[in-house]
Amino acid sequence: MDDRKVYAVLITETRQKTVAVEAGSEAEARRRAEDAWKNAECLLGEEDFQGAEFYIVAGDACENKGLLRIEPKDIGKGESHGDA
Repeated sequence: MDDRKVYAVLITETRQKTVAVEAGSEAEARRRAEDAWKNAECLLGEEDFQGAEFYIVAGDACENKGLLRIEPKDIGKGESHGDA
């Protein structure tokens, strides 16, 4: 009996970059940095990657047809899976 279910998993990536902003106050500096980011003047790339977190989403989120579906790998073809 196959008791597999489909789960929705939320993946959150974190990227960070420190930038120098000339401004008259901390509030202005933050606003200018936010504006630059929103206008794609300050892009964060792969070198700014800090980590990822994975969460199970409660409810019927898998009913959303727009989700990427990750199928189980076929493990019956003789590949090594770390069982040494």
